[in-house]
Amino acid sequence: SRGLGDVYKRQIQEVSRWEMIGDEYTSRMRYAINQAHSGDTVSDMLLHYDDWVGRFHPSVVSIMPEFEGEKSGLNVQARFEHDLSALISRAKSDGALVILQMPLTLRKDLSGCLATMRNLGQQEGVILLDLTRLAQETAQNDARVQERWFDENGRPNEEGELVIARYFCTTLLDAVSYTHLRAHETEADL
Repeated sequence: SRGLGDVYKRQIQEVSRWEMIGDEYTSRMRYAINQAHSGDTVSDMLLHYDDWVGRFHPSVVSIMPEFEGEKSGLNVQARFEHDLSALISRAKSDGALVILQMPLTLRKDLSGCLATMRNLGQQEGVILLDLTRLAQETAQNDARVQERWFDENGRPNEEGELVIARYFCTTLLDAVSYTHLRAHETEADL
């Protein structure tokens, strides 16, 4: 995940609490741990998976690559695809539900990486959170999306982070029932 602010994590935690009302863990458990390291590539994420993610034994792993460190070219594109596939496989082998998050962006220069993510998401059978498509479709009907959702550097601002959190939670709740997540937690405790 990219180095987004606390808004993103807090929104996901809040939705988790409301969906889990009456659960004995609701008041004392962290539901979302943001292990984002801004500027790290998919290769970095794969290299540090055990320290950053694996040690928490999560039920859900959300992967949102940072593209600033990804360069262009066939060799780099092949490395991106290889390492992203390995990262997805690693999280799935730990029993986690994998969400592949495409960035909330209007940038046009990421088409190679975005196509790779869409293809891998489909091949690997993971939940694909296509925030890029959401931004592009919204911008077609709302000329102010750039100023409303992004800062001067093109990165999501606070409203953009809320868009990400809402879309994340809606997609996750549509795709997975609370029962599935609890069953995974119970199996991991055995």
